[in-house]
Amino acid sequence: MHRLLALVLLLSAFRAPEPPTLVLGFTPAEDAKTLLVKAEPFVAYLSAKLHMRIVTQTASDYAAPVEALRHQRLDVALLGPKATLMAAREGRGVVIARTINGKKPNYYSLIFARRDTGIHKLSDLKNRSFAFVDINSASGHLFPRYLLRMAGIVPERDMKQLLFAGAHDAVILSVLNRKVDAGATWSNDPQGETSGLSRLLTDPAQRRQLQILAASPPIPGEGIVTRSGLPPSIRAALQDALIHMGDTPEGRKAVGALSFSGFVKATDADYRVLAEIEAKGKR
Repeated sequence: MHRLLALVLLLSAFRAPEPPTLVLGFTPAEDAKTLLVKAEPFVAYLSAKLHMRIVTQTASDYAAPVEALRHQRLDVALLGPKATLMAAREGRGVVIARTINGKKPNYYSLIFARRDTGIHKLSDLKNRSFAFVDINSASGHLFPRYLLRMAGIVPERDMKQLLFAGAHDAVILSVLNRKVDAGATWSNDPQGETSGLSRLLTDPAQRRQLQILAASPPIPGEGIVTRSGLPPSIRAALQDALIHMGDTPEGRKAVGALSFSGFVKATDADYRVLAEIEAKGKR
């Protein structure tokens, strides 16, 4: 009995160590539970490539992951473009990659409305209600605000009501269900063929109830940002795994679950255009 116990103790001493853990954060671009389910193939792929256990978290708003990176509570985060710039400048994060949306490492913001509202162009939005996503969302606030300002509309002055819905799907449903007259969401193309509208509204009859009023200039793709204290070897391995995800069917399926087609290398310099757009949107 004593020999058996000694053998068990000896074998337990030689158990394989637990793999290191990487904490990955997401911005709440859509319903948190839906997002984490969609992210499972992406997380599983990275876990296998890095030989690390990956724990996922979804933030309460677009700014929260920036603070988490600053305080080293997240190892890496998939952030919207504005949050990516904020993380690099304010959160001491290191930008290592950005998403490929369709065939290009950028995407667009769309302003849309119901067809039966009498709204046909941006100038028709005066004295109407409008839904943005989050104050730190590029396609859901920064770029649509720029489009409105270029059309001569100051949202706080010229619109009847402004709403921050918190997520793209919430904006779309707010417009569809007549809670607001118009709103903004993301798209991989200026025509909205692959967009928040097409992803959420799978019923063609619902989709036909909405019309696109305007598309923004190209927006840099969403960024992958690591905390400043992440070991360089892990950062390099993560970047390599990301930029080669599009090379295999398995990788394409994993990244496609998040509506992207791959990643390219990136730095914070790729996101400086957002500061220019933000300034123009405030004039």
